[in-house]
Parts: sequence; C-alpha cells; structure tokens
Amino acid sequence: MIENPLLGITLALASTLLFSLSDATAKFLTGSLPAVEIAWIRYLIFMGFALALTVGSGPGRFRVRRPGLQVIRGLGLVSSSLAFIFALHYLPLADATSIGFVSPLLTAMLAVPILGEVVGLRRWAAAIIGFIGVIVVVRPGTGAFQPAAILVLLSSLSWAVASVLTRMVAGVDSSATTLLWSAGTGLLLLSAALPFDFLLPAPREFLFLLLLGVVASSGHYLTVLAYRHAAA
Repeated sequence: MIENPLLGITLALASTLLFSLSDATAKFLTGSLPAVEIAWIRYLIFMGFALALTVGSGPGRFRVRRPGLQVIRGLGLVSSSLAFIFALHYLPLADATSIGFVSPLLTAMLAVPILGEVVGLRRWAAAIIGFIGVIVVVRPGTGAFQPAAILVLLSSLSWAVASVLTRMVAGVDSSATTLLWSAGTGLLLLSAALPFDFLLPAPREFLFLLLLGVVASSGHYLTVLAYRHAAA
C-alpha cells in the first residue's frame, strides 16, 4: 500500500458526506417502510455496484486471500447499517448522527491492539472530544435518555470493527473485490430476513430507495479507498 494520509482523509470526508445523504434518505423511508426492507434494497443496489466494478475480472473477482476477515467485515457493515436504520425510526437524525461520532474513538481503540498502530496525543484528544459530545447528546442516567441510542452505539461499534478489518484486507485484496464480498455477505443475511418484514414500496419510495442504494454504495467504495491510503 502507498501511504498518503491527506488523500485518505479526503476520501473519508467525501464518504462521510455521502453517508450523511444516505442517512437522511433512510430517515425519510423509515416512516413508511420496514428497516430490513430498506437495508435489503440498499444492499441489492450495493451488489450491482460491486459487480459492475469487477466486470471483466471473471471468476477471479470472488477470490480473496482473507475470506474469513472479508465475511466478518461484511457482517460488521450490515449490522451497522441495520442497527442505524432501526434507530432512525425512533431518534431524530441529528441526534443519531451525533451519537455516531463515537465511532472514530472506537476505531482508534481497536486499531492499537489489532493493527498495532500508534495513536498519538492529538488523535486521542480529537477522538475524546468527539466522545464527550456523544455523552452530551445521549445524556445517560437522565429522563432525556432514549433507549434507541443503544442501537446507534451498537452501529458505531460494528462500523469500527469493519473499519479496522478494512485496513487489514486493504493490502491483500482489491477494493472492488472487498466491496463484492461485503455486498454479498449483507445481501445474503438480509434476504433471509426479508420475507418476514416486507411492504410493496410506492413509486416515490422506490426512487428514494434507488437514491439510497447508489449514494451508500459510493460511500462504501470511498471508505475502502480511504483505508488503502491512511491509517485507521
């Protein structure tokens, strides 16, 4: 891997912007559609996106050196998406997003024992400041505490695990193949649950589902690229 921290940070910021748009779209859709269905459509488009990126690769597109890590990474991503979409049904988008800022702290904490990365004082300070903001929003132990905040925390933990694993597989498997495994793992899991929670979307809802899938898939791709260039 060629280290280029500035490029990695830029790609991470761009992916965050796309995920913000997808979160807003998901929040709109949770008013009328089940979370599992929203996530399934998102992953169906994600799978098509990943297949398009690997056109011409032949059977080799499915070949990876670390299949176990790829599956765990895929499970982390789909768990993060599903938990966050469920939480959006109960929490304002601003609150859910603010609580999600705990993810960088969790990623930094996991990167030390798993990746052996050195997290300097400035990075810890930035992560801790973000965590203090999370505590202010969640307000544990008060009457303002929302149990749905736990779903966002679980989503953040799952995302942090997936982020660390993204860094681990970045040097051995291609970005497109990593996306393909992530999409496939999530799609299989959600397809098993879909028959129990499905409503036929209206034409307008279907357009928003398409937007959600395209934007979120692009965000995932930029995230994989970001971890190829910068430490977690």
